[in-house]
Amino acid sequence: MGQRGKIMRPYGEEDLMEAVEAVKSGMTLRAAEMKYGVCSGTIRNYLANHGRRQSKMVKMGRPPFMTLEEEEALVTILQEHRESTGQPLRTDEFQSLVLKYVKERLGRGRKARTCHEKWRRLFFKRHPEAKALMSLKRRSPRKSQTDIPKRQSRHSGKTKPVEGLVALSPTKKKVEISHACQHSCCRETSPAAPFSKDSSAMLLIRSLLVDNLNFNHTQAEAVLDFTIRTSKRGNTPQPTAARSSKAHARSVHIPPVAESEDEAMDEPEGEYVVKSVRVNNLTIYALPS
Repeated sequence: MGQRGKIMRPYGEEDLMEAVEAVKSGMTLRAAEMKYGVCSGTIRNYLANHGRRQSKMVKMGRPPFMTLEEEEALVTILQEHRESTGQPLRTDEFQSLVLKYVKERLGRGRKARTCHEKWRRLFFKRHPEAKALMSLKRRSPRKSQTDIPKRQSRHSGKTKPVEGLVALSPTKKKVEISHACQHSCCRETSPAAPFSKDSSAMLLIRSLLVDNLNFNHTQAEAVLDFTIRTSKRGNTPQPTAARSSKAHARSVHIPPVAESEDEAMDEPEGEYVVKSVRVNNLTIYALPS
């Protein structure tokens, strides 16, 4: 089991001595606890160790690094720094702000090594709103859109999330890519130009798969490779690359076998027009009409 966090005392040494004197005068432990804010067990232990008639002042140990009021003021400074920069706080930035606050605002020095991990962990436990200002650890699998502030631009290369698009489970993705070939049978119904791997339609599909549907880059590339891969006429393409990356893709429309050699020479190979893309029965792309 983990070690419990140290709770800061809400009372001082004078409060303890006044509570002890009140108990010596006949006040009950419960009444002294309610009046002076000192735990009844602390008063009882003090009387047991020092006697009921002894009124000698004793030290209560080293004072804490910061009082609760000082920590609340520090939280306000951290929030203002986060709003001004628009970036989550890193560990070294947090430590620099703490040392600067202690030196300039509180007027006392503090070595950098004294702001150790234990104090920082207990500080975040007492102030969860301060922990929310820190950046996520790099070992996190991915960052959700709610964890990334609006002004954050560290990952500006990614596309913005599409509104109304629901993020799917990272397991068991079924991808259906419906496309029309550019052969004579589909030219009248699908007059759009064919696309390659670098076309705008393909880049859009790649962005939707990676940024909005939790596909990794390997899975997305496998789906796209399968989509534009040319297969032998009359045979159904086998999605080996997509299957190995745990993303199942299937072609809805397969070009027919050419009736003559002249027709086969005129037919472009490997050029298709994507009509729609569905993931787990959810349409993420449709050819504009």
